[in-house]
Amino acid sequence: MAPELSEWREFFVTTATIAGALIGLLFVAVSVHLRLLSDERYADLRQDARAILLEYVVAMGLSLFPLIPQSLVALGQEILIVFVFILATSARSAPQLFRSSGIYGRRNRWFRAALFVTGCAVTLAGGLALLGGQAWPLQLLAGTVLVLIVVSVFRTWDIVFRAARVAPPS
Repeated sequence: MAPELSEWREFFVTTATIAGALIGLLFVAVSVHLRLLSDERYADLRQDARAILLEYVVAMGLSLFPLIPQSLVALGQEILIVFVFILATSARSAPQLFRSSGIYGRRNRWFRAALFVTGCAVTLAGGLALLGGQAWPLQLLAGTVLVLIVVSVFRTWDIVFRAARVAPPS
């Protein structure tokens, strides 16, 4: 195992645990609003829940890969696989972000698009630098995981209250 990876072990164990727990809590939130989220009229809410789940899964994956005993080069390869995964799973939802919808304001949509592009660029740059055997991307990776978790928590909060607003009273 690369010595640089062992220095980050506790951090990545913690963030992987947090991301895993938040995935479970997202499933609880989705279950509470399952009828609403399965209604085609609220496809935008379902799409948001899917995007949030993807963010948590990526945060967990980016936290788990550094825990594998391996070289920095091998970690770089895995980070590039995560990059391809992000692109492949987001390709379907990216155009929907810019559809006319009353849910998001123009600034919110551009902020989310900028966040996505920045995240992809950081993941690609970090993966390529790790392929070169450099250790500095571990700090970038840690920052990326933290941003993913924090942003996803706020987005989960938002979706829960948006779903509650549109849910018919029981």
